[in-house]
Amino acid sequence: SVKSLDGYTFMDCTSLTEILVDQANTSYKSVDGVLYSKDGKTIVKYPAGKNATSFEIPVGVTSIDGAAFSSCAKLTGITIPEGVTNIGTSAFAGCSSLTSITLPSGVRSIGENAFSNCSSLAKIIYPNTEAQWNAITKDESWEPNSTYSLICISTLVTFDGYFARTVFYNGLRSQYTLDLKALADLEKDYDIEIGMLMAIAGEDSA
Repeated sequence: SVKSLDGYTFMDCTSLTEILVDQANTSYKSVDGVLYSKDGKTIVKYPAGKNATSFEIPVGVTSIDGAAFSSCAKLTGITIPEGVTNIGTSAFAGCSSLTSITLPSGVRSIGENAFSNCSSLAKIIYPNTEAQWNAITKDESWEPNSTYSLICISTLVTFDGYFARTVFYNGLRSQYTLDLKALADLEKDYDIEIGMLMAIAGEDSA
């Protein structure tokens, strides 16, 4: 009969490993112990006590509720699908083992303190242009800072076996041209996937 819940309902429940919902509930459902809205479009709460080190938000989710992943200290990686347009306040706050994250290109709003107290977070990647980043509704805490690197990457251009991208990296703009044949080495050097072509986002790019 519960009609209203959000991520804050389970805030600081760091030993919680699963959330179960009666199938008759018309507002929420549970999938593998994770709480979603009944239609599956909102992820409400990922239990902070789960032992997994990575989690892939299901395709079909369009909104990440406030505090949905708060205090999930064991997660080192979270995959956000392209369909997500809203990231709630404090959605990933306290994910102290999270090292990097790629935001979906279609995100339209990011809540306050979405990544606060993510002490291991080194970079946040947004696969679109600086202008598109600036158009997202977000609070002033998203200004480039020394805590993590914000990297916006524009459209890929290829020519004669090379690729070039214009990168907005912590408030600086630079043009990079790299030999596609060297991607395997770049993947190793920057600990990335070749398909993402994120090598140009290295710490020395500023």
